[in-house]
Amino acid sequence: MNKGLDSAIQSQGAKPRVRVVVVDYDGGETTLACLRSLTATNWPEDSLEIVLVDNASTDPVTGLVRSELPRIRVIESSENLGFGGGCNLGIGDLAGVDYVALINNDITVEPEWLSPLVDAVAKDPRIGASSPKIILASRYRKISLRSDVSTHGRGDKRTLGIRIDAARVGGVDVTSDLRYISGTWGPELQSDGSLSVWTNGLAELLIPFSEEGTEECELLLSALGPVEVFVDEAGAETNSASRKISSQPQWVSIQATRPTIEVIQNTGTEIISDGFGVDRGYLEIDNGLHDLPGEITAWCGGAVLLKSEYLRTSGRFDSSLFLYYEDVDLSLRGSTLGWRYVYEPASVVHHIHAATASRNWGRSEQLKERNRLVVLRRHAGLMAATKAWINTAGATAGFAKRDIVSPMLHGEKPRPAYVVARLRALSGAAASFLSGR
Repeated sequence: MNKGLDSAIQSQGAKPRVRVVVVDYDGGETTLACLRSLTATNWPEDSLEIVLVDNASTDPVTGLVRSELPRIRVIESSENLGFGGGCNLGIGDLAGVDYVALINNDITVEPEWLSPLVDAVAKDPRIGASSPKIILASRYRKISLRSDVSTHGRGDKRTLGIRIDAARVGGVDVTSDLRYISGTWGPELQSDGSLSVWTNGLAELLIPFSEEGTEECELLLSALGPVEVFVDEAGAETNSASRKISSQPQWVSIQATRPTIEVIQNTGTEIISDGFGVDRGYLEIDNGLHDLPGEITAWCGGAVLLKSEYLRTSGRFDSSLFLYYEDVDLSLRGSTLGWRYVYEPASVVHHIHAATASRNWGRSEQLKERNRLVVLRRHAGLMAATKAWINTAGATAGFAKRDIVSPMLHGEKPRPAYVVARLRALSGAAASFLSGR
């Protein structure tokens, strides 16, 4: 570690040179919004280089960027290198670069986002990265669903309440932006590629609203059989609706009047049992509880400032992971060398969470599961990874009962896509274990 780097920069009174890397794959207007916000960063232009890496998009924005935002350096890859590979390409040669910032193409930054991160990472030569407060881009209202439950049976022992298939606010589809806080069985991939979520009796979810005024929210709901569902807006005692729901999906509306809230996506990454990387503060209201800086276990690659010396000693991303857990891998790699990471809440960015990856949910889940196990093997050893692999295989067997066995026993079409994705993840992880990678 170069202990004199930060103090030397400060003593010269010059702003350190920062390279910001944005990787794009068919992000379109979302990517342009990200780049426009970066060009408004309060930092000397001659000390801030913005690099766009186009990952072989089918509909690239490179032409628009060159004409509208000529200060941005564009790198075009002939193939999709994944997130890690694209970042590596953009990071490039670090000669003369003090810090590298990684910003997802579906993030927009506030003008003062950079200075707090630089100040935080410069406080100690052992600090290799600083992470901002990542807020979900939409503003939300909290809704609860209450109903009786029943058991589907024949391979599916879950207690099921209401199935949520879609949501609209002001007539606009917001299904992909729903956030489930509690009381559900998680998303289920349907035969048509859509995602549905079953509640287990009492569920809380966050629904995005564009304005503070009263807006009508509609949920497309169904159940195993006739059941009454109560839909309530949190904090609005008189804002409740009840409807009889059947097996045929129907729209249920509620007038939401409470003030919208900002919701946190990430304040650093935690690593829990079986190697799962989780967002610290995920889906918590941004009410001040996460306004204190502090040390974190790992940083999130969606938005982070990395010290160049940290990258020189710890290496770059493992491009073979392609997507997911490459940031956890590099965080843990640096930790073994003595690097530390901090969270700096004075820096705020806004994220359209999973806007790109959600286009192919099954593929995303496959990469998440495989990479979690591969990274666990590297940093926790074969025994811990094998245990996690067995646990994952057991969970996959449960999903096979839910998605394949139960539908067949009910005379319905099986839904094998998610199970196939998990089996591919297990196979890929096992191959990695055997090869020692």
